[in-house]
Amino acid sequence: MNKLISFKKFQLILALIFSIYFTISNTNIIYAAGLPSSEITALSLYPDWVSSTCSSGSSDTSATSAATVADFVKKYGQAAFNTGKKYGIPYEIILAQGIFESGYAKSELAYINFNFFGLRAYPGWNGKTVTYNTNLGKITYEAFANAEDGFNGYGQFIVDGPRYANALQSNAAHDPKTYLTDIVHDGYNSPNPTEQAKYIDTVWSIEQGVVAYINSVNPPTWPPSKEVVYDSSPPAATDSSSTDSGCGLSGGGLANVVKIARQELNLKPTPYDCDSNVKKYTNGRCEAWCADFVSWVYKQAGIPFNQGPYVSWQHPGATELKGWFEKNQTYIQAGTQTPQPGDVIFWNGAHGNLNKPGHVSIVSSVSGGKFSDIGGNEANTILELSNHKNSLQSEGLIGFGRMKNV
Repeated sequence: MNKLISFKKFQLILALIFSIYFTISNTNIIYAAGLPSSEITALSLYPDWVSSTCSSGSSDTSATSAATVADFVKKYGQAAFNTGKKYGIPYEIILAQGIFESGYAKSELAYINFNFFGLRAYPGWNGKTVTYNTNLGKITYEAFANAEDGFNGYGQFIVDGPRYANALQSNAAHDPKTYLTDIVHDGYNSPNPTEQAKYIDTVWSIEQGVVAYINSVNPPTWPPSKEVVYDSSPPAATDSSSTDSGCGLSGGGLANVVKIARQELNLKPTPYDCDSNVKKYTNGRCEAWCADFVSWVYKQAGIPFNQGPYVSWQHPGATELKGWFEKNQTYIQAGTQTPQPGDVIFWNGAHGNLNKPGHVSIVSSVSGGKFSDIGGNEANTILELSNHKNSLQSEGLIGFGRMKNV
């Protein structure tokens, strides 16, 4: 009998330990929304803080954590509603994402820095930043002075990203489920369909709790998004006729191609293996990824390729991509025309030849008859190299691909 009682006590203690562990674990996940790559970055509840840069001006000391959906909505509902109205986004989803991604504002990134959405600080961000050690290395995030600014940062991120243009059209922008589905399929959290489905299910479940609480107040503090008159018009609709499940966007321009390629370069990546760093470019596959990188950058810039063998925007092979440019766009033999920033460059590479290139990259700048390039899968990472001569077979140079009407 004593042994039985001891075993039951042991079971209760073990169950309590697992309950505490999973409660903490479920508040730790922050989806790094600010990725051109849309990777998932897991931060601990109190991650290893490295450094921060301070800015002047008034700020709240810290965010207030919440215990329940209702508590979070009470504290941050107005900030979410203001952001949704300003940028044309269903505020119910903003709240649900904020709850999930910040662990009810318990993550340090949210609690100390009012970053409820894992927004990374990319080149061009001039505000306060904070750097953490994560399982993907040191990552620098945007930091905000107060909750209103933190929610506003999410809205700015969504409208600044051309890939989310479809989600901001009037029908989607007033329908929370459609908006959520669109941004996830456009790469918000992960390129993996399984992870996308999990994210949609989780956030939508939280959104139902958000709506239930709002409707429990008589009268409701805020109207449903379908009744909200937004302050701004949505961006131009994108042409999805040549894309897969929201992956294709138009209107970025070649300058945006260079900008996005450089953003990836500025992440200062360590040599990649077949991990999440590579799989965001390859759409989940392990393969040589120079052409995948170029395809992904063009997709993110809003001018996707089409007719890819796996998904429309993605051409995984250098030779296959060259053939696509020759057939559908403009192909320029090296030495015959001056390249332009954003052009795709075809090289012999280690195993290619004049007709079958083995490597591709992107023209990043042109000056004095020479050009620089940014390429993926170079020394197994992303590099920018300079002083290339525009001459056939110089360093193995073959030619350039240029998109029409861009």
